[in-house]
Amino acid sequence: MEISQFRGLISMFLSNPAGKANLNIIKMVRPEFAFELRNAIHKVTKTKKQQKNRALIGLVKKTIK
Repeated sequence: MEISQFRGLISMFLSNPAGKANLNIIKMVRPEFAFELRNAIHKVTKTKKQQKNRALIGLVKKTIK
């Protein structure tokens, strides 16, 4: 899954690794979010329904404190 647009500050959650440009969200997301984000994206694409990932929400809350 590729990022199509950025809005606001992203540096807290995403980084642009050195080398060839890449907009793959899993490759840009901070390592501690990657596993849960990958699982959430997989669930949404499989079920075609909105999902809440409590583990991912918890990680985000820890990061922004």
